Amino acid sequence: MPPKQATKPAPAATKPAAPAKAAPAKPAAAAKTGSKGVKYVPENILKKQARDAKLMEVRKKVIAKNKTDRATARKAAFASAEKFYNEYQAADAALIKAKRDAKAAGSFFVEDAPKVAFVVRIKG
Repeated sequence: MPPKQATKPAPAATKPAAPAKAAPAKPAAAAKTGSKGVKYVPENILKKQARDAKLMEVRKKVIAKNKTDRATARKAAFASAEKFYNEYQAADAALIKAKRDAKAAGSFFVEDAPKVAFVVRIKG
């Protein structure tokens, strides 16, 4: 046998790699080709595509609504927390002011004690 002749090496790929995301499939992709070269898509595939498109629209609307609802809930929670913070800061400042005023007047300030009664009724 004669020795094999050296063939030219294939040129190295100089193009960058294709992106990882694939293009979305077209909704009415041709499935089969008829005898006259006319492309057709089975009816069940068309129905599935129409159903999926409708469900996707509904899903996108629900996602958008949930997103806006969460944003308004976050804003309301932040406003509520800020209100409570300011309320407690004002209460603490009032307590400190009352103690200082009493000390300056030469008297004592006694904080309010919680008024709790624990009642047990024993029958018999």
